[in-house]
Amino acid sequence: MITLFIYGLDQFVVGDISKNITSNLAKVYETDADNINFVAVNNMVFHDGMEQTSWHTIINVKAPEQCHILQDKVNHILTEAFKSFTINIEIYFDYYHLHHRQLFINEDYPRYMSNKNSIEIDSDYEDVDDSEIYTEDVFRDFEERLNKK
Repeated sequence: MITLFIYGLDQFVVGDISKNITSNLAKVYETDADNINFVAVNNMVFHDGMEQTSWHTIINVKAPEQCHILQDKVNHILTEAFKSFTINIEIYFDYYHLHHRQLFINEDYPRYMSNKNSIEIDSDYEDVDDSEIYTEDVFRDFEERLNKK
């Protein structure tokens, strides 16, 4: 399992990047794409009191120790993928012994959610034209409706 923790970049940007590079990373690591995950929590990077989000991105790659020989190739993929979305990129590679990793997969469900096993629910709301400002009294009969409850 290879996990990439991304700090200082919008989580939805990271989601798009992960979609674009997971298969390339899987090829380099010679593993299935199911073994690669990205973590992008809603966070900010600060330096000397100044917020650095989208200016300075920190990437921490956690991978099995035998993957250290692939570090330069992975570094290249990450740098190329992220350089359009941030000014500076700082990448750390942390390696672990496989016996320090535990995994539980519930066999009653797919391992990951995907477009193939998820559904999208259409809303029942009508299309609203937001181009006009509502000028009516939004509190008209409010007290009366409140007292009926």
